[in-house]
Formats: sequence, C-alpha cells, structure tokens
Amino acid sequence: HFFLTFLLMDLLKHSAPSRVINVSSLAHHMGKIHFEDLNSEKSYHPVKAYVQSKLANILFTRELATRVE
Repeated sequence: HFFLTFLLMDLLKHSAPSRVINVSSLAHHMGKIHFEDLNSEKSYHPVKAYVQSKLANILFTRELATRVE
C-alpha cells in the first residue's frame, strides 16, 4: 500500500480533489506490530498476522493523512 501510494502521490496532488481509500477492520484493536518479525517468518499464526496487517493499515492511513494535510 505504501509504495503504490507513494508512486501515485504526485498524480493525486495534481488531480485534486482526489482520495486514497484504505480498507481495514475492527480487528485492528486486537493487533500488535511485531517489529522483530514483521513478515511472520519466525512464527506464523493466521489470526495474529491478520490483525497485525489491519493495524498496519490503520497506522499507514493515519500517517498518510498527516503528510497530506
């Protein structure tokens, strides 16, 4: 998500009003970012990977919003 949005940022700015829509889930409330194992290579559990990805989507969206204000 980040890289694609980064690549499109100039186009989005020049074609205002534009939007970036990210879809997440309330499951993000159960998530924790495991920086030491972001890709779940050491330990994989489907539910933990899912909630971590949803939390990452929320954090990405919040950061993007602050950068484009």
